[in-house]
Amino acid sequence: LLPGFRTASCYAFIAMSFPVVCLWLLLVWRVSQFWKEERRWKFSRAVSLMGQVSMTEFSTISNLALVPFMCYSHPNGMHSLLKHPDVICGQEQHTFMLVIGIMLLVLGVLFFLVGCAYATVMLPAWTAQR
Repeated sequence: LLPGFRTASCYAFIAMSFPVVCLWLLLVWRVSQFWKEERRWKFSRAVSLMGQVSMTEFSTISNLALVPFMCYSHPNGMHSLLKHPDVICGQEQHTFMLVIGIMLLVLGVLFFLVGCAYATVMLPAWTAQR
């Protein structure tokens, strides 16, 4: 944990679990290339598994990525995060969480949507090759 950043550190740990799972699947695919041929993972199946994980976790990732953007105001004029009232909006801990949230939006949400759009456009060509 980062000193003085308990909430932000926990948020970063949870947010980075998704990319770590995808990297783990790629690592397992790569290691499987050294196994006997009948036990090797095909790259297309590894990507398919990452797509299934992404699809299953899409709403969770979207919700988690938007947490740092939801502030509410206190009667004293300060703002806190809705889910983490101990984090004051605009301070260092909040900025750290915003950076993590933006990275998660790009890597987890936008990348998945672009991948789905690309697959939708390319599907006729892929099926014609078979």
